[in-house]
Parts: sequence; structure tokens; C-alpha cells
Amino acid sequence: MIAFMFRNLMALALVLAVLPFTGCQEELAHQKSVAKLNQSAAALIQQGNYAGAVARLESARDLVPNSAPVLYNLSMAYQQAGQVEQSVAGLEQFTHQFGSDERFWPAKQSLAVLYQQLGAQTMPTPDDDTSEDTAAATPQPPKNEAKAKEYYAKALTILKELHARAKDDGQQQLIADNIEHVEGVLTGQPRNLVGGQ
Repeated sequence: MIAFMFRNLMALALVLAVLPFTGCQEELAHQKSVAKLNQSAAALIQQGNYAGAVARLESARDLVPNSAPVLYNLSMAYQQAGQVEQSVAGLEQFTHQFGSDERFWPAKQSLAVLYQQLGAQTMPTPDDDTSEDTAAATPQPPKNEAKAKEYYAKALTILKELHARAKDDGQQQLIADNIEHVEGVLTGQPRNLVGGQ
């Protein structure tokens, strides 16, 4: 009877020992797959094949949806592929999950730049050409001043946060100049960042 209980206990111990190992093996396989997808995407980006890189990184995201490197790389690949709104959505998710970590502040900076880019693209200007030739040549988001100002306001929020946490004077000044420019856009008096006023 004791031998029977001992064998059952040993069998149970073996099962309990193997179960976590099986989970580790699956996790290791996922990590290797994600690493291969990331490497493949990086090579495709260097070749200028941004759509291919996006496809690889979307597959990696499906395997590990909360991976910081995958989310960031996918957002940057979207940007390179000209899919700015997808890039913004990815960076918003990324900064929501990882934004309090100083190592990931470049993602916040990228998001602020993209918000400004979208704001500039959607802000109506007096010399907007609405002819069919211009409209057909380059697809642009529709002009909408309220939406443009919303993008700029989001950029301003991020820039102020980054300015408050900037560690050196040069970085603080660069961000302060950018804040002044965005505030000017929002009030109708934009400042030229390159040459002063």
C-alpha cells in the first residue's frame, strides 16, 4: 500500500514538474518567433518594404500584444508606411501602457511630432488649392480647423509633460520653443521654429 501511494505521489510530482516546463517551452517558442519577426521587419524596413515590415510586426503583436518593443516598432513601421493614423493609435496605446517609464519618452516625443503633423495636414490655410488636379495628386486628410486644433492640443499636453521632466537646458529650450510654436498655432500666431519670428 505504501509503495502504491509512493508511486502515485512520484507520478503527481513528475506531472507538476513538467507542467510549468511546458508553459516555459511555449513562452520560449513565442519569444523566438517574435524575435525572428522583429529581425525580419527590421531588414524589410532597411529595404524600404514598409508594408512587409508592418505585416511581420502585426504578427508579432498577435503573439505578444503587450510587448513594448513590438508595439513601438509597429507604430514606427506604420509611420514609415505612411499610415500616420495607425501609427498614432499604436503610440497612444504604447504611451498609455509604458509612458511613465523614462526609457520610453522617445515614444511620447514621436507622438507629439505626429500630432503636430496631423494638425498641420488638417489645418485649413488661405492658399489651399481645391482643384481636382491637386486633390488627386496627393491624398490628404480633409481640412478641419477644429480637428487640427485638437491634434495640436494633444501635442501641447505631451510637450509640457516632457518639458517638465527634461534633464538638460538644451533639451528644455528645444521643447520650450516647440511649445511656443504650438501655442501660437492654437492662438492663430504660429512662431517659426527655424528662424525665430
